[in-house]
Amino acid sequence: MDRKIFIITLVLFLFSSILSAGWTQYYGEIDDETGFFVQQTLDGGYILTGHTTSWGSEQEDVFLIKTNQAGDISWLKTFGGVDQDEGHSVQQCSDEGYIICGQTYSYGAGNADVYLIKTDECGNLCWTKTIGGINSDGGHGIRQTSDGGFILTGITSSYGSGTDTYLVKTDSLGNTQWSRYFGGSDMEFGYSVLQTQDGGYIVCGGTCSFGAGQWDIYLIKTDQNGNAVWTKTYGDTGTDIGYSIKQTSDCGYIITGLTDSYGAGLKDVYLIKTDSCGDSIWAKTYGGSENDFTSSIDITPSGNFIVTGVTNSYGAGSSDIYLLYLTSSGNPIWTKTFGGINADIGICTQHTAEGGFILTGATESFGSGGSDIILIKTDINGVAVEESVISPPNQINYSIKSLDNNDISLELSLPQTSDIRLDIYDVSGRYISTPLDGSYTPGIHNISFNMEKQGVYFFNLKFNQSTHQGKFTVI
Repeated sequence: MDRKIFIITLVLFLFSSILSAGWTQYYGEIDDETGFFVQQTLDGGYILTGHTTSWGSEQEDVFLIKTNQAGDISWLKTFGGVDQDEGHSVQQCSDEGYIICGQTYSYGAGNADVYLIKTDECGNLCWTKTIGGINSDGGHGIRQTSDGGFILTGITSSYGSGTDTYLVKTDSLGNTQWSRYFGGSDMEFGYSVLQTQDGGYIVCGGTCSFGAGQWDIYLIKTDQNGNAVWTKTYGDTGTDIGYSIKQTSDCGYIITGLTDSYGAGLKDVYLIKTDSCGDSIWAKTYGGSENDFTSSIDITPSGNFIVTGVTNSYGAGSSDIYLLYLTSSGNPIWTKTFGGINADIGICTQHTAEGGFILTGATESFGSGGSDIILIKTDINGVAVEESVISPPNQINYSIKSLDNNDISLELSLPQTSDIRLDIYDVSGRYISTPLDGSYTPGIHNISFNMEKQGVYFFNLKFNQSTHQGKFTVI
């Protein structure tokens, strides 16, 4: 082999290996942030949306975060007014900008309206739209359509009978072309929407008006003009809800959500495979004796499924992030949990171009305080190795890594002279040690200490008046 070709091949292999490795990032300040949706962008980085009470106005605002391939923030934008506003879904558009769908209490005609935000590739605002009537309406899922417009689903109490599933088609500037609502005398909502291979649309959500139980999964297939072709419900006498849907290669559908009609626990992960007409081919449940559910599903190039959500049956804390990798028949390949001693939730996951997975949600176990955005990149085996914290300017930045012989390396980047204290606890919450307690000057400090035993440990890192929580593993 030519030496230049060999070197290029080696560099590409090493670069691909770096990208496929796992990492974990947290974003936030002392108040509450939650990541609702993540997508890999054309440059290999990631785009996230959700809500924040730390950035923007004093109330909840929509955030849009763009990161590089390692999860480092490239830019952060907030949108909203004086009341509560949330971003529920984001997609990179054909012009390389972004479309966000959510809900606003600050603008619009009613108590709450669907909130559409279009930005350029740098997150600069292009336009905003509100959609809805005099009552409460909200948007959940959005996708760009083949004609360059957008299809969105959500919930409306302004139109229909009761509270109904809302389906709206807009042009490329967010102007409504048509809107439809589906439901009965009780309550329905749409959570996930796709344009199907035949040019129509499929909507997944929940219904109280139809089906066998209190709540049933609600699946609506429409033509290209939003007229219902067929509707299906799935479930039994309990609560069954669908949160995410994808179309499979056989033109059928895969749905994930929750059930307490079936399964082993209080609520279990629910996975349903249907044919192109919505008839169930198989249904499976996953989970333990407590509450477990998933809110997001994606299909890998191999035809397998990746799903994420929340587990109270497994993991380290009150609730942990639940990640399941399944074959095309729904058989588990592996399951993983991520989290600490407090509440941690997974909300959205997708496969990545280099073969791993990206997921977002919220953590109360780690980060800067309250609830923080969590972004986890895993390899194909669900392994996320490195953990670090990214804070806005004038905040502490740090990383903790496990070395050989039970040694731990702590790197601190301080914007000012600071009092630093590091307390370490085992998985039961028992205090172990305080390897760090003193005043440190501005700059980067590399500090090493040794742990007597291998295992998982949690820490509190006190920086002046704030406290950061996290974990590390001694291997």
